[in-house]
Amino acid sequence: MSSYISSLTASQVAGLTTLQFSKFTSADVQALTTADIQALQSAPNGAADLNAIGASAIVTLSTAAVAALNSDQLGALSTAATHALTSSQIRNLTTDAVIGLTTTQIGVLQTFQIAAMSAANLNVLSSDQVGQLNSADIKSLTSTQVGGLSSDTLNMLSSSQIGSLTSADVKALSTADLNALGTDQLAGLNVAQLSTTQVNSLSSDAVGGLSATQVKALGTAGIKALSTDALAGLTTDQVAGMTTAQVASLGAGQLNALNSDQLGQLGSADIKALTSAQVSGLSSDTVNLLSSSQISNLTSADVKALSTTTLNALGSDQLAGLNVAALSTSQVNSLSSDAVQGLSTDQVRGLSTAQVTALGTSQLNALSSDQVGALSSAEVKALTTSQVSGLSSDTLDYLSTTAVKALTTTQVHSLTSDQLNAVSTDQLAALTTAQANALNLTGLTTDQLDAITFES
Repeated sequence: MSSYISSLTASQVAGLTTLQFSKFTSADVQALTTADIQALQSAPNGAADLNAIGASAIVTLSTAAVAALNSDQLGALSTAATHALTSSQIRNLTTDAVIGLTTTQIGVLQTFQIAAMSAANLNVLSSDQVGQLNSADIKSLTSTQVGGLSSDTLNMLSSSQIGSLTSADVKALSTADLNALGTDQLAGLNVAQLSTTQVNSLSSDAVGGLSATQVKALGTAGIKALSTDALAGLTTDQVAGMTTAQVASLGAGQLNALNSDQLGQLGSADIKALTSAQVSGLSSDTVNLLSSSQISNLTSADVKALSTTTLNALGSDQLAGLNVAALSTSQVNSLSSDAVQGLSTDQVRGLSTAQVTALGTSQLNALSSDQVGALSSAEVKALTTSQVSGLSSDTLDYLSTTAVKALTTTQVHSLTSDQLNAVSTDQLAALTTAQANALNLTGLTTDQLDAITFES
């Protein structure tokens, strides 16, 4: 009969009855031409005629004939016939025809058939059609197909469907696609499968749409790859959920992009995990966004990494948390008078003798009476003669009698006559005979001399 079908004109084929079509053999179907398919589109029962062809015979329909099918004809195929279509036939379906597939037909398509569909054909599917694709169907998609999907089509996929994408498929997603994903789609995204280039291209909105669990799943490489703009999109929950290793992987530029609320989520372990390289790159503004408690958790190496500019820009809260004992002598020497005045009495008392020796006279003279009063005997003894001779009359006056007694004879001898004139009689009376004998007595008043106990 195939020779008979081949001899028929397109009009004659279109005039065959549905019953006749139901008796078509594979050879008959193979003989159908593009013109025959097009003629059937105008026939009253053209779609039903094709539906009458058995599933075993439909597979012999030529690719040229398949390419001629319209949406009505394709949509009229039985589920058995649809299920039987070859991958070659699927590849040759036009976008106009694919639109006609019913959700039932989509549901019976096999994974190899889904894998054979072009991205163009996938992009014309409706949300209802896309919704029929199961996990196996999604996994069967090639990276070429996924890379060709439009943002609209991707946003038709459910969270579960997005989660079924393979690693290769996820890596095929473009920057535009990733940043256009909706909330549901982002929730299903396996971010661990993203390349660092893709992570770097994420917008702040896309990053903000991820869950804290997903941000954690980015790992250290992913976090390190985030742009400063994207980091601005992190929620406080996301920052709080980051691992210590992720925080330690952030560059100084990334840390400087965080706001006060985000920085406030960094715990003591996170702060302690910061490297000296990270801390040295922090801006003064960023350091001043850290709480007193966070500042106190900086390691000694981190404190030593703070620049002069940063140290002198510290606010009162930040200065209060600073481990002053960890400062190098050069850092101590570089502190401004305002910074020195901002130190607590406990911090002053905790200075090492080497740190005290590093203080300039202007820094010493900036100390308040409480700060001077907090100096230990060891700290007072550590002052050089240059420091002592440079003390102002007010600073000298702040010294307690205990501190005065701690002065060495060399230090006492370095006091100038102008300084001694400002010393109180109580302070002079506290001098030991050894200290008194070391004094430069020139210019002392009678009352001052009377207060001094000399060696007889």
